[in-house]
Amino acid sequence: MSVPDEHGQRRIYVTNEWRWDSRAQRRQLTDAEYSMRLGEWLDGIPDTYGPGTRGVRPAWLIVDPSAASFVTQLHHDGFRPQQGDNSVLDGIRTVSNLMAADHLRVHASCRDLLDEIVGYAWDDRKAERGEDAPVKEHDHSVDALRYGLHTTQAVWMRLLEPVPAY
Repeated sequence: MSVPDEHGQRRIYVTNEWRWDSRAQRRQLTDAEYSMRLGEWLDGIPDTYGPGTRGVRPAWLIVDPSAASFVTQLHHDGFRPQQGDNSVLDGIRTVSNLMAADHLRVHASCRDLLDEIVGYAWDDRKAERGEDAPVKEHDHSVDALRYGLHTTQAVWMRLLEPVPAY
């Protein structure tokens, strides 16, 4: 969440991303390996406490609700994971509304997320049957964004209200 701009508006910023592409790497990680690499990545992120400080531990670590064994591993490794709200259409609406209102910005270094956002598409076959559903491929980063934002909406929503000028 940003500080208010000249109009009193705050925004949510996505400033960093990590992912393991098992297809490109030709290797799937275990839950323990995912947890370890996640921790290493978080340890390398610059902290806001001053120049040269590194390492963050997010207040929320939102996880796909179908990843029960990964949640167990994260708890074992000292993280505090929470199951994400997997309401797909509601989550898509949350992200879409933030983007349309210019309340969400993604840093240019988040290449995978940006590539997925522009490639996000609705499933034509499901639409023919009257279903609204996105195509489920090349969507790991977008799903993570959706889980994170939709699950924590009650926390950040009030922070997006414009700050009055004094």
